[in-house]
Amino acid sequence: MIVQKSVFSGRDFKEAMVWAKTITNWHEDFSPNRPLARAMDIHNNKAGRDLITIHQDKTVEEFTLLLLEMLPLSRKHTELQELINDTGYLVHIED
Repeated sequence: MIVQKSVFSGRDFKEAMVWAKTITNWHEDFSPNRPLARAMDIHNNKAGRDLITIHQDKTVEEFTLLLLEMLPLSRKHTELQELINDTGYLVHIED
């Protein structure tokens, strides 16, 4: 959503992608979690950026639906290394 809103406000797509990564990673540093939760958040942020790269033409609503379709496919992880190597999916952890 950050990418789409940035593009709508005048940034080009590449700038918007850099901004989205910068702000979401900053949030993880500003409001730190345990290592596994932090890695999950960063992983899912990247999954979102990867998805928007493929679906640049989608509206916010259409993109939201794509993300909602991904939720039931989310993979549970308990180890940091597993999560790092899992690409193309959203991931979740349970406490």
